[in-house]
Amino acid sequence: MTNDKEEGNWRKLCELAAKETDPERLYALVERLNRALETRTRGMQERVSDNGTTEDSPRGINSNSR
Repeated sequence: MTNDKEEGNWRKLCELAAKETDPERLYALVERLNRALETRTRGMQERVSDNGTTEDSPRGINSNSR
């Protein structure tokens, strides 16, 4: 099992996966990347459901109203 900080660094996992040549290690990196992105997505969904906006929305405009 990996730690949360490592899972949160999805960009680094992408870089490592892009350079990996061993199929087994690549598979393991892709699994870790998938978990990291799922965690990130859940966090973003929770922020949206908490206040109806995303951090990327300008001036707090609800992203669903676009």
